[in-house]
Amino acid sequence: MGSWNLSPGLNHVGAFQSSGQPWCSGGNTSTNTAARIAFPKVTRWIVITNTSANAVKVGFSSAGTGGSNYFTVAGNTTSPRLEVKISAIWIKSAVDGNAATVDVVAGLTAI
Repeated sequence: MGSWNLSPGLNHVGAFQSSGQPWCSGGNTSTNTAARIAFPKVTRWIVITNTSANAVKVGFSSAGTGGSNYFTVAGNTTSPRLEVKISAIWIKSAVDGNAATVDVVAGLTAI
């Protein structure tokens, strides 16, 4: 007989319907190589603020920031709230040799 006692996991709807536990990390810097920003739990949403004048590439893998699988956050701007369930992002300066710095705010799930 099946059990209705479900523990949190990637397919646990309640973990993504409830408000996220606040998490933030400031001053994350990258230049020519991708820097990994790891979250302690799976996210419900993230917001990335580029605090430098240079654009920054944001990817969901280190290979993405080196290829074409990334999005760009322009200098001194903030991304929209991204509803994604991820455990890490990678950042890399869009201009070789110039540093880019970002602040990240996220809502974490129980997963």
